[in-house]
This record gives sequence, structure tokens and C-alpha cells, in this order.
Amino acid sequence: MQEIKHGALTKTPAEIYDQTADGNRLTDGVRNKRQIINAKSMIQQQSGAGCDVVHKIFADQIAGVENLQNSLPFVKAVIRRHAKVPCIILYDDQQMQDILRFCCPLVTCLSTVLSFDKTFNLGQANVTLAVYKNLSVYRRTTNKHPVFCEPMFLHWEPDVTTFFTFFHHLKGQMILSQGNENQTLPVLGSDEEKAMRIALAKAFPDTQRLACVPHIEAKLLGFMQDKIGMLQNQRRQLKFQLFQLVTSALDYIDLIDSLCDFESKITQKKLADHIKKRIHPLLVESKKAIQKPDLDNTNPLWMNNCCESGNHILKQAVSWKSQKLVDLIHKLHSVVQRQFKELRRALTDAGEFVLCPDFAKFKISRNVWLNLEQKQKLNKNIKNFHVHFSELCPQQRWTKSIKRTKAWWT
Repeated sequence: MQEIKHGALTKTPAEIYDQTADGNRLTDGVRNKRQIINAKSMIQQQSGAGCDVVHKIFADQIAGVENLQNSLPFVKAVIRRHAKVPCIILYDDQQMQDILRFCCPLVTCLSTVLSFDKTFNLGQANVTLAVYKNLSVYRRTTNKHPVFCEPMFLHWEPDVTTFFTFFHHLKGQMILSQGNENQTLPVLGSDEEKAMRIALAKAFPDTQRLACVPHIEAKLLGFMQDKIGMLQNQRRQLKFQLFQLVTSALDYIDLIDSLCDFESKITQKKLADHIKKRIHPLLVESKKAIQKPDLDNTNPLWMNNCCESGNHILKQAVSWKSQKLVDLIHKLHSVVQRQFKELRRALTDAGEFVLCPDFAKFKISRNVWLNLEQKQKLNKNIKNFHVHFSELCPQQRWTKSIKRTKAWWT
């Protein structure tokens, strides 16, 4: 055992085993390598060895990210806080421009939801991802707008303060980059994660927010099963009745009345209080947000599917394997670069995307594209494509003007 203690910090288990098992020294009691591995691990834990090594490796990774910030514009901020692990904010300038034109467009233009979700297993850090639907193109195979990955946030603590750091940074950049005072506020979507929603409300107090209905349903079913002890058919019936109110309500005011009436008929006080305090505000807030007349998604039972798609894209990029911090940032950057390259290929009617009717005027003949010199490829036509808004159809414009008039009179 003395030899194991002396060699625990400098030698491998195999080297220690060879020394202790040398000759016929069976009286030492060493039976196999596993015994030495266990003893070495226990000695290192008691002495604190290995902790310094882990901390040094992690510190080297953070230092590598800070060095990367000087050469890669994609690394926008490395935020250090007292007694907290640094947070990292990642995005390109074109991503912020696209948030403004698709999520905060002019009052006469179509908009889409800016959604957030946290994903795991990409590396040591959690990755909170923002996504939106790119309204300038359709995917050829589905004829639907593709999901684009937007700013990403690498963090370790999923608390309100940490999320607020990210959202406040985004809001500041959106305000500074906003080129027209007539641009609208975004509609923000997320799962029913309490810390994230509180941070969103604090950072964007004037915006409307959506909550993912399937997550609300799952939390409600879990509460009825674990806290109330309701039978399965009772849980399903109550869930159906509750969310039927959401789809049948004409507007959020009608929904408030329906929910209050529904809650008054529930006999279990604990369940009624839970629905009133936790479910009711989320459903009303989402109903109000989904009524925005220029929004591309009008489903009253909104689902955060775009973030699920974005998480799948990121996990494919890392081949479902955990990455070191710097390697992860490079792979996330390659995802962003790839999506914009594919977007520009659509200008020549090639690749996975095809231009939407509002953007068809920016189409470039492949022959013309091939004849352009490298410096001329980013010409005026392509630059205009990257700042063009998706126009509302006449019916949408009329509906929006009516709703704005009603809101003004009230």
C-alpha cells in the first residue's frame, strides 16, 4: 500500500502493479490492477489531486475562447462574473440583421416568432439557441420555410440572472441595429422553463410571449397524476376540456372569461389553484401573442418545434458527441456559415431552398453568376436581398390596419 501511495500522483496503475507484483511478493495483498485503480482514485480524491488538473484544463479552454474572440467575429462576447463560470455569446452580424427583418419587420410586413430553447450534450456547457423561420425561401422538399439558427449562448448555470445576461445583450443589439422607427417588437417563444421565461419578461417587458403548449400539457398531466392522484381518463378529459377553450376562444379576453368559469367548476382546490396561477397566465399570454395580425403562425396551440429542429441540426453537426469548448464554437460557426451559403445558392435556383414569390425578383441567372468576378458576387442585388422584408398580402394588411385602429380607439 505504501508503494501505491507514493506512486498515485506520478505513475499509472499498470506501472504500480508491475512493481508491487514483481517476483513472488504475494504478501502485499495486491490481487489485480482493479484494486490499484480503486486505491489510486481514493488517494487522489483525498489529496485533491486531479481537481487542479481539471480546473487547469477548463481554464485553458476559456483562455482559448478569449483568444478566439480576437480573430473570430462570431464570438461576440465572453462575459465574466464574480464566482460564476464565464458565459459566451455567439452570432454573426447577418444573423442580427435577419432577426430585425423577419422578427421585427416594418408594420406592413410579415413576421415570424423568435424562439429560444436550451439543449444539452453538445459539450461541457449548455447551449441556449435562438431560431426563426427564414421567410425569404422555401425548402424544396417540404415547401415550408426553413428553420435558421440564430444567436447562441454557452452557459453553465440555467438561472434567471444567466439567461437575463443573454437576453439583455440581444435587446441592446436589436435597439442599436434597428434602422427604422416603424419596425415592430418581436414575438418571443420558449418552453415552459420558469427561469428562462422570467428572464425574457425582464429583458423584453413590452413584447408578447408564446409558451409551448405540449410542455404545458405535460406539466399539467404530471401535476394531476403526482399531486392530485387523478385517474388516467379523468386527466385526459380535463386536459381536453381545458385546451378546447383555447382553440374555441375568439380572443384572449374571451379566453380569460372561459378559463375563470372553468376554474370555478373544478372541485379539487389544489388543482384549481395550480391552473389559475401556473397554466392560466401562460395560455392567456400565448393567445394574445398569436393574435398579432402580421405573424406567420396563427395556431392557437403553439408548439416550439422550430427549436427542436434547431437542436437536431446542432447535434448532427457534432455527430451526437460532446465537444471541447473551442471545437464546439467552430462547429457552431460552420452551421451558421452553411445555412447562409445555402441561402445564397437559392439566388441561382440551386440547392435545398427556392426563393419565395416576394423575393423572386432577386433571382440571378446561373450563367450571370458564373461570369461575375469574385468581388462582384456581393453586388447590389444580393445586398438588397439580405435587407428585403417579406410583404403582407392585401388581406393581412387590411386585418392589421383594423386591429391597430381598434387598439387605438380603446
